Amino acid sequence: VGVVHEEGEYGSNLAAVLVGRLQTLGARSVLQEKIGREQSDFSDILQAIDEVEAEAVYFAGTAHQASRLIGSLRAAGVDAQLLASDSAFLGTVIDEALGEAEGLYVSALAPSPEEWLDSVWVEAYRLVEQRDPGPFSVNGYAAMQALAAGVRAANSFEGEAVSRAMRGIEMETLLGLMRFSANGERTDPDVWFYKVEGGEFRQVE
Repeated sequence: VGVVHEEGEYGSNLAAVLVGRLQTLGARSVLQEKIGREQSDFSDILQAIDEVEAEAVYFAGTAHQASRLIGSLRAAGVDAQLLASDSAFLGTVIDEALGEAEGLYVSALAPSPEEWLDSVWVEAYRLVEQRDPGPFSVNGYAAMQALAAGVRAANSFEGEAVSRAMRGIEMETLLGLMRFSANGERTDPDVWFYKVEGGEFRQVE
């Protein structure tokens, strides 16, 4: 696996975690390269990927650079499997890659409404919002459920009281049971995966 990351804390930290996890799983990171936030010439990266014969290339960075890199790799004839971090889970990545994003896999913190929800919820959403739900509609609804549970547990709308209460309870939400650690992070977040097929992100198993 070739690992390419954008400069900055997000890209470099995610790349380091991925490399460590690959080693744990018995896979091999044959390449680790950094690109600039506005870099548009990826000839050095292309040459390095070709030399190590990477079977897959993972990119950790922003959506803007994801589309640039993916487009450049495919245009240069790189046929390795392409994967990207959740920041690439945006329609602009598909659009800006100019037809080269087909087959790209991305991780996401949101499930597909079509795969996750029943038709009753979807219809209720359409009545209220006058549009179809998008992936993050599920997250937004679940976040509101969690906040409401915190308000009830605290018997207050005061921010600090609600925050403390949310750390001590288990909440039933559209995304399932939700808990928060002492520092406010979710204790058991889920990750979903999508693949670009027919110019759209489609959730995969």
